[in-house]
Amino acid sequence: MLLHVDLNDAHAEGLAIRYLYERVVSGGIIVLDDYANLGLEDQYAECNEVFKELGRPILTTPSGQGIVVK
Repeated sequence: MLLHVDLNDAHAEGLAIRYLYERVVSGGIIVLDDYANLGLEDQYAECNEVFKELGRPILTTPSGQGIVVK
């Protein structure tokens, strides 16, 4: 399963991830589109907070996307 999050709003992305995370199967991949791009620090902070609560690390890619494996 793949969940691609690209809502361009930090608060909305946080809410969506919290809502959809339980529906992602074990081993499923979550891609955070605007995770580590310059100018989008609010999305970076929000995703870090959400996945810290969920106990999952985020892998940062060279393109600025984040990847989480459930």
